[in-house]
Amino acid sequence: MINKPVRFAIIVALIVFGWLGYLFISVQAQDQIIPLEQTSVYDKRLDEIGKEAIEQAYRARVIDLFEIWMRDPEGQPERATIGVRRARNAYISAMTELDRHQK
Repeated sequence: MINKPVRFAIIVALIVFGWLGYLFISVQAQDQIIPLEQTSVYDKRLDEIGKEAIEQAYRARVIDLFEIWMRDPEGQPERATIGVRRARNAYISAMTELDRHQK
């Protein structure tokens, strides 16, 4: 059983991951990158926080996929593999955008 702080962290990470997925899907749909409004002295730290959140969300998603596999083995490991592939693609897209922002 997962304790409450870890469960909370996983939920927060999934929310962040979902938000980032939505952001990048909408950007791809519009075929444009959302420009930054302004630069600030906090940009470096915000980028660090963003990367940490993306990493946490990716870990949380892989954990979730494995837990689903353990609860429902039907169609596995194919279902888990598809989910991990999607999570990897989202992770790479999000990190690439953050790297692009840092340049």
